[in-house]
Amino acid sequence: MKDLILFFLVNALFISQGIFPFFMSLAFLMMIVFKKISEFNDVKKSMFNPLIKLNLIITILFGIYYASLL
Repeated sequence: MKDLILFFLVNALFISQGIFPFFMSLAFLMMIVFKKISEFNDVKKSMFNPLIKLNLIITILFGIYYASLL
């Protein structure tokens, strides 16, 4: 539930910018999928956690970059 709230908040931010909603939503859906996979398997949790954080950082950086292009 917390993931979906975060997903919609960030999506709303970038829809208001009007340029980048599709890629942001794709990246956040991938992040949620990775998180769900890692919750099922505790052994791989340590492997997936950095991936989730890296994906979030990359999407924020791309978002800042595209917002600065406006």
